[in-house]
Amino acid sequence: MKKHLLAFLGFFLFSVMVFASNPTYLWSNVADFGNGLDRYSTGFFQIGNKGYAGVGYNGNAHNDWWEYDPTLNTWTQKANFIGAARWSSQGFDIDGIGYLISGTDGFYYGDFYSYDPNADAWAYLGNFGGPGRQDAAYFTINHKGYVCGGYSSIYRNDLWEYDPSTNAWTRKADFPGGPRSGAVSFVIGNIAYVGTGFDGSTGKNDFYAYDPTTDTWTQVSDMPGTPRLSGAGFAVNGKGYSGIGYDNNTTYYLDFYEYDPVADTWTQIINFNDKGRTYPFMWVLNNEAYVGTGKDYNGVYLMDVHKLTISNIGINENHLTPVETKIYNNADNITLNYELNSVEKSYVEIFDMNGKLISDQLFDSKIVSFSVSKKSLASGMYVYRIHSKTQFKSGKLVI
Repeated sequence: MKKHLLAFLGFFLFSVMVFASNPTYLWSNVADFGNGLDRYSTGFFQIGNKGYAGVGYNGNAHNDWWEYDPTLNTWTQKANFIGAARWSSQGFDIDGIGYLISGTDGFYYGDFYSYDPNADAWAYLGNFGGPGRQDAAYFTINHKGYVCGGYSSIYRNDLWEYDPSTNAWTRKADFPGGPRSGAVSFVIGNIAYVGTGFDGSTGKNDFYAYDPTTDTWTQVSDMPGTPRLSGAGFAVNGKGYSGIGYDNNTTYYLDFYEYDPVADTWTQIINFNDKGRTYPFMWVLNNEAYVGTGKDYNGVYLMDVHKLTISNIGINENHLTPVETKIYNNADNITLNYELNSVEKSYVEIFDMNGKLISDQLFDSKIVSFSVSKKSLASGMYVYRIHSKTQFKSGKLVI
């Protein structure tokens, strides 16, 4: 009886925390990069709950590499990057391994490398599938990595997919917004979003959604605010965020915006809490976003790092009707089926009882079936949330 009561109380408190509809946003400072190293245009990725950043430029190109532990708020130097010192590389992680691609020191490198955090070791993997470049957008979906656009003597709009199981690159559908560098990206569920940037003459504020299942792009709502390049982009608990950056001249921005993929709308949130900057690094660790280093409007290379904490992330359910759901719990999978009143976008999330997002996916259909393998879930209680523009449902799952 006591065990069931504690489980119920845990579910109740978690539901109040996760499904509250009045989010708050707070920027705070954390430990400076590399224990006090100024830098911009670093390469970076995250593996598990740790962030990694290095290489970059501050008057000289670098090849050092650092690990950030958010629990201890400490930086630890790791094995140096084994390629040539450079800046403006592209980075992503796949299944616990980091990858660093391309970059420049005046020469546009086409090589790429993997980093194993357990061995603290780099490995050369060959040449990137496309021409070498700098300032491309990059992201990971479904165990594959992607590099999009960038600059190498010309502005580019090509998209390349990397499959680590074959160590092979495949060209995919070109980015439809035209050639550009300095775009930002984020991933929500199974969809990547790429936007902003610079085409050689003007800054951009348009955004496009990429579905790797169909290899198709769809334009979504433009980000509000002034067109810009080389800002920050990330996703936290089903919402995308884009901000800071500059106009390729003298104006450096502090504003940030939140994107709702179901409603296809942007909302301005709290401004960045320090100097406007360009070419920062960024991660999301333990559902908190980190933005660090860069270069400010005076040309000063920066070392500071800032954390964005978003509390009470939720949905206003008052105007939404319930979704009818059916849950099937078999030996291998747990499946959540539901039917909406009409065809519209919907978003499914599964959280553990600590509020960590375990699995999520976007859909654009009336009838939906969402499955999660039990191999990826520990035994215990989870919370699911379904929402569209007109309907909502949340509840518990027991594994």
